[in-house]
Amino acid sequence: AETKSAQPGDDLFAPPQVLELRIEIPEAGLDSLRQAPKEYVKVTVQEGERVLANVGLRYKGSTLLGSPGGRPSFTVKFNEFVSGQKFHGLSRMLLDACPKDPTCLTPLLANELYRLAGVPAPRCAFARLNVNGKDLGIYVLAESMNKDFLSQHFDRAKGNLYEGDGSDVTAPLDKDSGDTAKDQPDVDALAKAAQESNPAQRWATLEKLLDVDRFVSFLAIEVLAWQTNGYAMRANKYRLYHDPSTDRM
Repeated sequence: AETKSAQPGDDLFAPPQVLELRIEIPEAGLDSLRQAPKEYVKVTVQEGERVLANVGLRYKGSTLLGSPGGRPSFTVKFNEFVSGQKFHGLSRMLLDACPKDPTCLTPLLANELYRLAGVPAPRCAFARLNVNGKDLGIYVLAESMNKDFLSQHFDRAKGNLYEGDGSDVTAPLDKDSGDTAKDQPDVDALAKAAQESNPAQRWATLEKLLDVDRFVSFLAIEVLAWQTNGYAMRANKYRLYHDPSTDRM
């Protein structure tokens, strides 16, 4: 499905801008993050005169506040503790410190290439981030890959969304959303089809289970952008969505 018009977050990502974001993390929250960096704690987020309380925040990556090795990245979930709370229409966003790209331009440019090729990819903006009174500099603000994201690119957003982390589709994947079953018969069927020894049969089965055109475009852009932390080169960080409207991955 083509991207729909008037999507949540359009005012955030459409115009070139740098948002001024202030985040206040209470001391108890900092202590909790030191013990469990991937667990959400309650923080306050301020943009101009707008203040959102009880927002969920956790670390993204291994760098922590105050530790050597650069600036930390964060995942911010606005509805983690307050049902329905959103920021510019988004329930969750990422604040990426871009440790390998001091220009912070790579995510913006690469994701635009994906979208132009018909491959769903997060929209990005920029934010100057202040945490507990300390200016951390420019961050990339990106929308998260959740149901808000899926609804922009697919007719139905309730399919299974899987996340691969260091393994191919032949191994169990994490399920970010979709049904509550622990097994993954749709992924297993895709892996089995890819391993079919007969080329004609393999192609015929894959065309039924996989959006081949979009997958080829995805691979091409990954190689063009030299995305070494994605699927094509390392099968490390990637998402796989089972689109219910087409019954294809």
